[in-house]
Amino acid sequence: VTGVQTCALPICGVRSCRCPSLLAAMMPTTIFLLALATLATAIEPNFEDMHLASDQPTGEVVDINQADPNSNTIHIAHNIPKDSDIKVVQTNPFNTTVHISLNVGTGSKVKVMMTNARNLQLHVSFNGMGNSECDIELDTIFNSSVHLSFQNPKNTPVTLNMKKAELTNIHVSQNVPQRSPMEVKIDGAVTCQIQLAQSVPMSSPLTWELVGDPEENHIEVRQNAGDEASPLNCSPECPQEEYVYDYARSE
Repeated sequence: VTGVQTCALPICGVRSCRCPSLLAAMMPTTIFLLALATLATAIEPNFEDMHLASDQPTGEVVDINQADPNSNTIHIAHNIPKDSDIKVVQTNPFNTTVHISLNVGTGSKVKVMMTNARNLQLHVSFNGMGNSECDIELDTIFNSSVHLSFQNPKNTPVTLNMKKAELTNIHVSQNVPQRSPMEVKIDGAVTCQIQLAQSVPMSSPLTWELVGDPEENHIEVRQNAGDEASPLNCSPECPQEEYVYDYARSE
């Protein structure tokens, strides 16, 4: 017997994680704003694309700081890293893509800081990382995508702090995290799609905080089969539903 905790902010006055009426109402404005955002042609790249891949690095440091990057990509991949220290800072990025991937390592840190981002795609993924951490800070972001995913993290917390997010898709997920808290805070979100999920967390609390009006966004917060040391905390407080599944076993 397993339990599922679901925390859906009270959009349209229901506990369902879907709100077609709200999305339908938002669609004309969303399409218009997206059309305006894509009218500008791509600006000539002013930084070289970076592809930084390392196999079994030890103590490798990556420190990238860019001001006003346009139409460029950063790809960082560490396979079986030990004590990698990765930091990416961008100010006023436009049409940029940043992808950071760590696979089966220990003792590594990822820090991303971005200010005034437009048309940004940020993707951070950890697979089988232990004793590591991921810290993301985004201040003023528009028409962008933020995707953070963690497979079997151990002692590897993730923190996402955002301010002034608009027309942005935000996804943070953990699959079978152990002693790996997830904390997401957004101060000011408008017309955003926000999805936070944990599957079978162990000693891994999920904390979600929104400063602003939840009804201006589509928000899903889900936790599946969490143990007692993995509380689901929402602010503003949101309804929770308990599900109990009785799996029929064939003889």
